[in-house]
This record gives sequence, structure tokens and C-alpha cells, in this order.
Amino acid sequence: MKAFVLLCISAFLIGNPVLAQESFNRNTVYGEFLGAGGLVSLNFDRRLGKNPDGFGFRTGIGYLQWNNTAMVTFPVMANYLIGKNGKYLDLGIGARLGYEWMVDENHPSVDEVSEAGFRVGTPILNLGYRYQPIEGGFNFRAGFSPYMNIYKNAFPDLFWMPHLSLGYTF
Repeated sequence: MKAFVLLCISAFLIGNPVLAQESFNRNTVYGEFLGAGGLVSLNFDRRLGKNPDGFGFRTGIGYLQWNNTAMVTFPVMANYLIGKNGKYLDLGIGARLGYEWMVDENHPSVDEVSEAGFRVGTPILNLGYRYQPIEGGFNFRAGFSPYMNIYKNAFPDLFWMPHLSLGYTF
């Protein structure tokens, strides 16, 4: 009987990869300077798989201003981490949603042709380094977030925005 119980428990533990995996902290909250959210943003990132690398997503709220145009932004991105032991290549693709308005309507820039309103889906990429310890704690990200401006406004058509972020993984 004891042998049968031990065999059942062993089969369960070996056959269940969730119990065999090392646990890790999936959530990260971080502030970002420049990058997908604009000049500054506050973001949430979640790892989706059973391992710390692989697929995840991020979303946040930010602020961006260029010449006399300002925007509250909402970056929404899927990301993929390649690496191990808390050190990763961070790749992402998504969109920057936002609400744009003129900061000083008395002095519009010569190339300003857009009106205030909601902006849907400015395409954005992410390429960088991420330090995210498996056991949680301090998180660091740095890299580039190239985006393509699909609107005719004061922002450049293609811009390689660097990014730097500090946060906490839990």
C-alpha cells in the first residue's frame, strides 16, 4: 500500500510541470522616461507563460509634448523576452493610443494641420535590455522604441525614441 501511494505521488509530481517549475514573479510596475508612453509614463507589465522569458504584455498612461502639441498617451504592447536568470533581450510591438490637443492655440506651428481629438494606433516597436530578477524586486529597462507617426501633425514621421525605466517586480 505504501509503495502504491508513493508511486501515485511521484507520478503526480513528475507529470505536473507546474509543480516542477521554479516560481517567479509575473508582475512589474515601472516608471518610464521617454519610450512608448511619450516623455514620461507609468506602466504595468505581466508575464504570461510558465517561465519568466517568453510572451507578456504591457499597458500604461503617459504624457507627450512636441512643439505646441500635447498628448495623454496609452501604450498597449505585446512583448517577448529572450534570455535567462533575470537578464533579457526585450522585444515588443504595439500601439500608442492617445488624446492630442494644441497647447497654445494663439501660436500654432506652421506644420500644424490636425485638430484636438483621440488618436488611434500609432504603431510602435520596442528593442532593449531588461533586468528583471526571477525572485522580484528592482527592475531596470533601457533601449529604443521606434514609432511611426501616421498623422499629419507636429510630431516627426519616424522617430527612434530611447527609453529608460525603473520599477518593481512582484
